[in-house]
Amino acid sequence: MVDLDFESLSAYPPQFHFGIMQDTAEAVHAKHAEREQAGFTPGKLNEGFEVR
Repeated sequence: MVDLDFESLSAYPPQFHFGIMQDTAEAVHAKHAEREQAGFTPGKLNEGFEVR
């Protein structure tokens, strides 16, 4: 039998990344803070901001 540490398992690979489109840089920072408060560990924000 194999002991699995289910808390360290993830459905995503270690280098998985996703982005959230927001209208302003302030909204991006607010969403990042929201994710942190929800218990997630979002990575460092890139400071590039491009309006399309």
